[in-house]
Amino acid sequence: MEESTNFDTNVNPKEVLNSPEFKDDIKNALKHFLYYYFVYLLFLVPFALWRKATIRLSKQSKEGRLNIADIDSKWPFLSFLKLFFFEFILDGMIFISYIIAPFVAVYALSYDFLSMIGALLILYLAPLGITLTRDILQILILPFQKYIDWANKPAQHMDINHSGGIKNHN
Repeated sequence: MEESTNFDTNVNPKEVLNSPEFKDDIKNALKHFLYYYFVYLLFLVPFALWRKATIRLSKQSKEGRLNIADIDSKWPFLSFLKLFFFEFILDGMIFISYIIAPFVAVYALSYDFLSMIGALLILYLAPLGITLTRDILQILILPFQKYIDWANKPAQHMDINHSGGIKNHN
């Protein structure tokens, strides 16, 4: 049974801090925090995002999805722009960030070693920022996507009775 998170006011704080169980809890919490904050978020997640962008770009290339002639929606140019900016450009920026990193590092080294480290760090963490930007932009265009969905099938969004007429709510 898991220990309750309610505060017990009758507990002596000194006894709790000196108990071996609580010391183990502190060690486990510290290891957990340090791993996910520094190792996982700052080292593993950017590479995983870069890998996913690389796979999406490769799949896009194999399937030939960036061809406006193959888009069969009512708004082919808008669909192409969404595909181009959200799937091609942003994934391309994520992908290319690791490809150009060695060249940028060599150039930055001509200034000083700290500039090189800064450039490498920025380029390594670039997938985090670009992915966050993509997610925010995707959320911002949701109202437009909802309108396009409605424009494609407006009858499904109306309150229609079984005889085919629109219900009057007066």
